[in-house]
Amino acid sequence: MLYSNDPNVDPTGGVPTPISNGQYMTWRANKGNYYYVRLYNETSSGYQEGASGYVAKSDCRTTYLYDTSNGYGRPWSNPYKAIYYGTKYVANSFKTQNSGYLQKFNVSPSSKNKYTNEYMKNVQGAASEAIMAYNGYEKAGILSMTRTFYIPIYQNMKDEISISVVDATENSVTISWNKIENATNYQVQYQDVYGNWIDYAFTADTAITFANLQPASLFAVRIRAFTQKGQEASWGNFFQINVATKPSQVTNLKLTSSDTSITAKWSAVNGASGYRIYVYNSSTKKYKLKKTASSTSSKITGLKPNKTYKVKVAAFKSCDNMKFVGTKSKAKKIKTKNKRVTLSSAKSKKKKKITVKWKKKSGISGYQVMWSTSSNFKKNFLSRKISGSSKTSTTLTTAKSKKKYYVRVRAYKKRGKKYTYYSWSKTIKVKVK
Repeated sequence: MLYSNDPNVDPTGGVPTPISNGQYMTWRANKGNYYYVRLYNETSSGYQEGASGYVAKSDCRTTYLYDTSNGYGRPWSNPYKAIYYGTKYVANSFKTQNSGYLQKFNVSPSSKNKYTNEYMKNVQGAASEAIMAYNGYEKAGILSMTRTFYIPIYQNMKDEISISVVDATENSVTISWNKIENATNYQVQYQDVYGNWIDYAFTADTAITFANLQPASLFAVRIRAFTQKGQEASWGNFFQINVATKPSQVTNLKLTSSDTSITAKWSAVNGASGYRIYVYNSSTKKYKLKKTASSTSSKITGLKPNKTYKVKVAAFKSCDNMKFVGTKSKAKKIKTKNKRVTLSSAKSKKKKKITVKWKKKSGISGYQVMWSTSSNFKKNFLSRKISGSSKTSTTLTTAKSKKKYYVRVRAYKKRGKKYTYYSWSKTIKVKVK
């Protein structure tokens, strides 16, 4: 007897379905003293699925379910069992091919033994055997012989359903799929946390929405087409996709800064696979993805000193090769720190010479000193780079004597071939001797 409800939980078992001797069934889960199974029948046109439910283990011939003494040891719950018992099952039920090794693909209309028990395990077989056949014909001198090739056209092949995600929110996922010719309806199922496939809908549409879900929920969906003719149905194959809802919005975003970096921290989002950090781009007026993080903090580097930046963070849920990205957090802004150099003095004690002194700055690569006859440094100027943070003075050579010059200095940081410059110091005016 097959019970629609789990008898371990509901002693009445729900709606009972009588099962006759020899009934086929597929194992889906162990439930105490019962198996959760799906009934099916084998017909000349293929498999016909029946009801799903619970059947007592004592009522089953368990060679293909759980009896390890008969060598098949299902369920195959780990790789060892799958390989060991699966090999035994294949070996005991194997059918030898009924054509010669070089005649595996027999599609001749005059053949009495075509299409059955013919196989090839070598994935490069078609290419390698084509080469062997060509070389054999060439050696035999029969390449120019006229040949007739039989190319079979198979009717009523099962169409493939291609499923895609149309939209996803924190509480819903909408999917769509291609229409299958001659299909009257589609069976849509989802997989629960126990691995069971549950009917969600039977629909004639090619799109459906899963609603009332939790944020960052990951689950599998499968769909198959069928054609209903009276009381009989012709079923296609199932096609599956994994989908997810978007995670909740990131909250409690906090920023701290150095001169060229910002460190962002935020509260963890339940179920999130990771986080995306965005920085506002004033040119495009959009938030640009800067980096991703697997934890609840991240450091954004390579920024300019003394500049205000706006940052947002969004959580995402990974699902196969897709990322379901949640709503971005509220924007936070912060200004990077400024390593402005303190210019101590600029004096001329020798002809056409200016001695410049400044206070040391840590965490930099060096200093740039600029001098000019123009107070705004837009013309008649020169500059010099002094490598090393410990240097605190230099002597400049001017083009003219007894001329007023303006001097300023700033720090820089070098990463590879890229220079990051800090703000200029105050300007000092000096008359050259």
